[in-house]
Amino acid sequence: MLNVYFHTANMAISRSKFRIIPLALLFLLIVAGALVQMPNVQTQAIRSLVLPKLESTLGIELSVGQCHLDWWNQKLTLKGVLATEGEMALVSGEKLTIQWHGSGITPEWHRIDSISLEGTRIQTTNFKNWLTVQQTQGAQEASQHEKPDATRGFSVDHFSIFSLKGAEGQNTTVLIDEAHFQDIDYQNKSFELPLNSLNGTAFLPITLAGNETSFPVHVENLTSFVQGNDSTWSIERLSVETSLFHGNIDAMAASEEWLVQMQLNKSADLSALKVPPIAQEILQSVIKAPETTEISGRVWIDTSTLAIQSAIAVHGISAIGTVTDSLGFALDPNGKWESTGSISVEWQNIEEKLTPILGEFPLPVLENWADQERSSLLTWKVDPYDQQFLLDLPLSANSTLEWSMTGTEPWTPEAYNGWIQNIAPAHGDDNALSCRISGRLSATKNTLDLETRQGKVDLLKLTAVHHPQHGSNEQQMEATWQSQTSTFPIHGDCNLNFTDSTWRFTSHAELEGIQSLGLPSSKDWSLFATLNLRASGNRQNKWQGVLETRNISLLENNRPIAFNRLDAILKNSRDRIQLEWHSDLTNGSASASNDATAWEEWVAHLIKTDKPHAPLPFLEFDGSLLNFKPISLIAGLPFDLAPHSSFSGTSDSDTLRILGQTPILAASQIMGHALEVNCTIADRGSHFHLQIDSVASGESPIASEVTANITVGKEWTGSISWNEGSSGRNSNLAFQSTPPNEAQGALRLTDVRWPFYDQTLNLVQPADLIRWGGNESVAGAKNQGSVALQSEDWTITGRAYKNMDSPWVMEVELDAKEFSDSLEWLIPNTHMEAISARLIATGDYNNPKAALNLTAERIEWEGESITDLTFFGTGSQQQSSFQTQGKWGDGLASGSGTFGWANNPFIRADWDVTGIELNGINKLLPKNTLRLSGEVAGQLKTVWNGNSTAITGQIQTDSLLTFVPALGTEYTIEADLGITPESIQINQGSIRDRRGAKATLNGTAYHNAFKDWNLDFGIDATSAPIELMNLPPKEAAYFYGAGFGTGDINIAGYGSELLIEASISADSGTDFALPLDVISDATYAQFIQFKTTEITPKPATKAGDFSNVVLNIGLDLNPKAIARIVFNQSTGEEIRGRTEGHLDVRVNDFEEIALNGSLQIMEGTYFFTLQNLINKTFKIQPGGTLEWFGDPYAAQIDVLTSFETRARLNPLLPDETDLPGRVPVELLLSLNGGLFQPEIGFNIRVPEADSRLEALIQGALLNEEEMQRQALSLLVVNQFISQDPLASALGGFQGTGQSSAFIANQLGHWISQIAPGMDLGLDYSNDNLSGEQELALALSTQMFNERLQLEGAFGAQSSGQMSTDDIQIQDVTISYDLDSKGQYQVTGQSKSNQSMMNALDGSSTQGVGIRIRHEFNHWGDWKTESFSRDQP
Repeated sequence: MLNVYFHTANMAISRSKFRIIPLALLFLLIVAGALVQMPNVQTQAIRSLVLPKLESTLGIELSVGQCHLDWWNQKLTLKGVLATEGEMALVSGEKLTIQWHGSGITPEWHRIDSISLEGTRIQTTNFKNWLTVQQTQGAQEASQHEKPDATRGFSVDHFSIFSLKGAEGQNTTVLIDEAHFQDIDYQNKSFELPLNSLNGTAFLPITLAGNETSFPVHVENLTSFVQGNDSTWSIERLSVETSLFHGNIDAMAASEEWLVQMQLNKSADLSALKVPPIAQEILQSVIKAPETTEISGRVWIDTSTLAIQSAIAVHGISAIGTVTDSLGFALDPNGKWESTGSISVEWQNIEEKLTPILGEFPLPVLENWADQERSSLLTWKVDPYDQQFLLDLPLSANSTLEWSMTGTEPWTPEAYNGWIQNIAPAHGDDNALSCRISGRLSATKNTLDLETRQGKVDLLKLTAVHHPQHGSNEQQMEATWQSQTSTFPIHGDCNLNFTDSTWRFTSHAELEGIQSLGLPSSKDWSLFATLNLRASGNRQNKWQGVLETRNISLLENNRPIAFNRLDAILKNSRDRIQLEWHSDLTNGSASASNDATAWEEWVAHLIKTDKPHAPLPFLEFDGSLLNFKPISLIAGLPFDLAPHSSFSGTSDSDTLRILGQTPILAASQIMGHALEVNCTIADRGSHFHLQIDSVASGESPIASEVTANITVGKEWTGSISWNEGSSGRNSNLAFQSTPPNEAQGALRLTDVRWPFYDQTLNLVQPADLIRWGGNESVAGAKNQGSVALQSEDWTITGRAYKNMDSPWVMEVELDAKEFSDSLEWLIPNTHMEAISARLIATGDYNNPKAALNLTAERIEWEGESITDLTFFGTGSQQQSSFQTQGKWGDGLASGSGTFGWANNPFIRADWDVTGIELNGINKLLPKNTLRLSGEVAGQLKTVWNGNSTAITGQIQTDSLLTFVPALGTEYTIEADLGITPESIQINQGSIRDRRGAKATLNGTAYHNAFKDWNLDFGIDATSAPIELMNLPPKEAAYFYGAGFGTGDINIAGYGSELLIEASISADSGTDFALPLDVISDATYAQFIQFKTTEITPKPATKAGDFSNVVLNIGLDLNPKAIARIVFNQSTGEEIRGRTEGHLDVRVNDFEEIALNGSLQIMEGTYFFTLQNLINKTFKIQPGGTLEWFGDPYAAQIDVLTSFETRARLNPLLPDETDLPGRVPVELLLSLNGGLFQPEIGFNIRVPEADSRLEALIQGALLNEEEMQRQALSLLVVNQFISQDPLASALGGFQGTGQSSAFIANQLGHWISQIAPGMDLGLDYSNDNLSGEQELALALSTQMFNERLQLEGAFGAQSSGQMSTDDIQIQDVTISYDLDSKGQYQVTGQSKSNQSMMNALDGSSTQGVGIRIRHEFNHWGDWKTESFSRDQP
């Protein structure tokens, strides 16, 4: 029972617990709900539970001032929200209200009724950087986890923003007053964002001159509709109205493409834009243009990267016209933007827009561009850190300006670069002028580097530095420059200090040999000097400048001209400008009004009388010339003035008087003496008076008493009179004219008398030379007549006229019987006959057109003659065409082409020539290289461009005679010549010498405008012997003679070097002589010494006309050729023979000769002479040699020669009684060693002597001294001399017999001298003991070109009186060569028997024989050559 009780009690307690727990839970819920509704609890819960998770997720610090959750109304309100990252603020908001949709206690969190933001402030840069980091991290996390559920989404019925401010630090960038979004929806990663309205202000950041500012653009209303998903988005529509513009953006059919339309508001106020006034005016002129300025185009947005690109066109700005799709804009996801594009700029419209802005200071260049209706294209690529611009300027045809600026801060340039190309027109890109500018900018230092170049040549380099003085009124600039051109070398530096009211400038420069000032000058000059310039002034137009020039050195053709100093002081005050100068050249002063407007008005009235009257401003000057030559030289003036020249001028209210005087005015060779100029200039009329006492050219007078008077006013009149030249013939010219600025008028010649060389031109009758502005027709104007000048041989007519509606027309006609002395001043050495010409020119000055028709019966110049010449040309100065034809000698030349004489003169022509004589071309060839004559034919093209002439074409010739002075040869060339602008080419030409032998010619002659020749010609003469040399003997020639042979010849040369190389094998007809005349003829035979007091002759002078000619000739000599070594050309002393061997000859500039080689003498003769006392012919024995090793006078000789005569042996052997009469004697002369100092040896042989007699003779000549003595006797008197000196004398011991023998021998020698072709000997002997007498006559000669040789002796022997019956033939030899070479000979002889042995056979011996002589190495050589042997 007890157990039951306790069990029952337990169950009752348990039921009680279950009833209390629900009540406790309900109580707790009620308490918790009450606590949650309390704002402080809600705020603390958000801070403790929500914010940490958000901070961890977003990586930022969040704070909330107060939070209120209205559970029943489903609304959450947050106040004082702040998001920061470290110490950087991101977003702050005063109030955030969220109202969501739901029923009862079950809210629909995915559906939000409204969101409201109030008082929000965003730090745009910080927020943008944080958002970029969050996007990057979110992308990385998404790639590492599974994709979230895409079915989640939300919607917002209404989203409002009130007072949202975007800021960069303390600067507001955007301010949204109020914005409303309606029906925002986000489902399945897709969203829609409709903007119903937005108004506020955008502040555009602008940095100018280092100062940052902003320009506000008020947004009055902005509506849009944006939709997209997590990868793409698009703006379906956008409409905006601002204070600056209004426009629309509409989505196109193509994905991610929008159409943009925008118009600028004419009521826009740009005054808040802090730009310079001129830029402000330009912007206002664009905004308030008469047309409505529109901007339209397309925009592309890459929704995946948020990059933006655009192509925009601008309409309605008159200055730039309309350009489609020219402006581009791009924005990358990081917010960096870039703008690109191009705009066409119409300078005419720009100038019109700038005129009201520039006022009285128009830009002349803009006016010029506007008048020419020029345009430019501006292209750019710009972002906040880098700005690049490209503008083509109308300075020339293709000038461009490139400009770029870079910086590390937005719109704060730190460096800049610019390049202007083709600034001025130039002939070709190599001469184009360009300028490069670069520099850096900073708060403490600004730099500028400028370089100008012409083509590849540096002209000027300038470096400037500016030091900004912040907080100071004074600024300072420094600069240095250097010109690196050869014509204007200068370097220097300068310094400029300025304030708001004053400025100061100093400069120092060094001239380092200036050679040109851009002025024409034909003289070579250079200037060295030091320049110092000081100037200072204020902003009230009061300033002063001082120029000092020192250390002056002026050189003309490297000769100094005295010139020490030049100082000048220039002052400008309130109403006057004053100049004072002092130097060694000129002294003077000038003072004038500085009222530029007054001067312009006076000049305008002076030029155009219809302008209002303007008084003459004040002007006064006075100066003198001490040395005008440096001024004339530097300025490029064509005249010079003598010292003590002066000039002065004064003005009053309406008249300017100028006076100038000089003792002498010199221009080239022409000098005017006592020249005086007096000018009176006034608006009512001006008068000019000129007077010169005399004018002469060198010693020749041109004119005297020259007087000229010209009056300028409503009508111009003038006269010039002078006395012509030495004849003193009176000359005069008078005219009257309407002022040239009148719309209609004429210039009339009233009197002309002009003695001109051999002619005197007279005006036939007064007539109008020029007429303009008439209303008559062209035909009527032609009938007005012409000015006619007439002389004895000439008739010249001319006129020019222009009607109102027609261009200028000029007509000139000339008919002349002849020109000779009259053209000497223009074209020397020219003579013309029967000239007729007619010139008609039409058009204006800038673009005239002309037609010229000319005929000439004969024109002679420099020996050339052209007859029956016709020429017709027509066209403009830019391009004209012509046709011409004439007879050139016996040939015909015709041509046609085009020419121009404007800025770039040219002539292009095609020529056809037939039978033209080439003598004239020798003037173009290098002097003394070749001389050409003969006729040619062909076709040529010529191009002349003002500086050079280019010729191309083909020339054919079959009779071109070419003379080579260096070799003395003349050839006839048959070849086709290919002509290019740089060369003349001959390919496989045929060349013939005077005998008709042929060779092949190839080669090229390169040239530079027919100067700087480069020759390379080759002659192939291997097929047949050709003439290679034909030089006559000359006193100082190193070699001469005729040369024929086979081989190769090359002629090459450049500039002053001419090289002639040849490898020749000599042939028949070759006769080569090597003269050695520089050595006296008496010094050769050293065994006889002649004393003389004459000075040794100087070395041979230079021969030839070449600057430097080198001959390299390799000669292979054979017996067909004759070689000679000439010791004395005047006496004929020489070695002559047929040789075999090789010889290298080198002649350098005809001043130095070198010989190398060896010759073996096959046969020859030595023509010996001794001071013209002894002349003998020695035969050279075969086998002798001549060798050279460089020096032609140091040759080695090894020659044996022989001289044959007949003599009695009695003087040599006086003790012998049984001696024959006159017998043949051979005198042998050997030469060994140096050519000029050989070892000379003599030997004497008696060929017919028997052994006994030969032994006696050798015994008598054992002594060397006796040998030389007998040799000399044989040379001088053709007989032996007795060993007894007394017996040798005439009339000596041996009596009259010996004297008679000597006289007989001399008589024979003299007879031989009278007949050089005959050797005659006369011998007489008398035996006093037996009374026996003997007389003998020896004769030797050669006839029929030396092929018949006759030698004989006739004599008589008797004891008493001699008679003709005693005469008998003693020895006779007759030989005849059957061929020209002497290889085959027939010989007959009869010789007396002198010895007892021969006497047994009779008193004489006769015989006939045939001799054959031939040299060969192999039998085959003889057999082969026998077929080509010369026939007798």
